[in-house]
Amino acid sequence: MTVVLDGLDVFRTPSEELLERLAERGHAVEQNDSGVDTLAELKVILSNESSFEYPMDEEGDPIHFDYVLVTSVDFGGPRGD
Repeated sequence: MTVVLDGLDVFRTPSEELLERLAERGHAVEQNDSGVDTLAELKVILSNESSFEYPMDEEGDPIHFDYVLVTSVDFGGPRGD
């Protein structure tokens, strides 16, 4: 499955690069240390903290996002606060 967000492949673009490029395109990106990042105005949550084994970087963090949540609900952060 391919998921494209503003012309960028969510699952094949390295997560840090994806967030940088989305920010460059004017999207407000809220990052946190738990691996759940938010684009509130788009109602999108991205994460790379699943239990699946994916390629990791030197620090042991997953290189790519492994899931995306798209919702119709307004929220201020990953848990709606």
